Amino acid sequence: MNDEMATDTQECAVTAIEKHSGNYENACKMLQEEMCKKYGGGWHVLMGEGFGFEITNDHNSLLYMFFGGLTAVLVWKCN
Repeated sequence: MNDEMATDTQECAVTAIEKHSGNYENACKMLQEEMCKKYGGGWHVLMGEGFGFEITNDHNSLLYMFFGGLTAVLVWKCN
């Protein structure tokens, strides 16, 4: 993910988490809808604590970050 898209995704993720505090399902849905609206369809979002992953993604379309120390956010695009 290029720097501009990564920064935008991080800002959207923080907004979604703060708006839906304690409800990862709603925060994921909000972030996923925003990503699809801005960058086309095919985006997937996972949020939570203590999960692992192995995924296939489009080139330069993955962001993995932590919010508040424990909450992991994974955003990726696939076909």
